[in-house]
Amino acid sequence: MAGLIGGDFAVPTGADREFFEKHLARWIRRFFVDLENVKSADFYARVGALGRTFVDVETEAFALSA
Repeated sequence: MAGLIGGDFAVPTGADREFFEKHLARWIRRFFVDLENVKSADFYARVGALGRTFVDVETEAFALSA
């Protein structure tokens, strides 16, 4: 995603959105929510919270540009 967003790859405009929707959107938020709810590993719970927040921001940003 970083290469798509940062322009490191020669791809058409909107390729980052297409990649997100096609390969990540269906499962990635659920993954981070599950990780966030891990009670036995505080570090991974925090990684889950950060990841979920990032996915929420990306989802909202892509919805605005539609």
